[in-house]
Amino acid sequence: MATYLAHLLILTALLSPHGSKDLAPMAPQVEDIEFTGYYTCEGQTLEGSYTGVVVITKKRDTYLIRWIFQSGQRIIGTGMREGNSLWVGWSDQTTVGVCRYRIELDKDKPKLVGDRGTNETMTFLKPL
Repeated sequence: MATYLAHLLILTALLSPHGSKDLAPMAPQVEDIEFTGYYTCEGQTLEGSYTGVVVITKKRDTYLIRWIFQSGQRIIGTGMREGNSLWVGWSDQTTVGVCRYRIELDKDKPKLVGDRGTNETMTFLKPL
């Protein structure tokens, strides 16, 4: 029954003199969201919690990620997107690592939530 109603709605929209204008616009999909910009970040390590600012830029299919933490520490990384995930290899002067962020939407703005190798959350501030 639900499939029948869905098909009926589509046919009604197609046959309507107003076309598909009668239908509500579709919400953006996470896979379509461009997430370059400025972010705040916060997370937890064994030493305690931290906060900072992150800048994400893109060149072709590669992302450059730069963290500047409240402590003054700086980290740089490169990333590749895979669907709604961003995989990042990063390094400071003594440590290297790999982590994954889920790309989510929070009130139509991108939000990156660490789920592999980090518990960090990046909250979008503004585009580049």
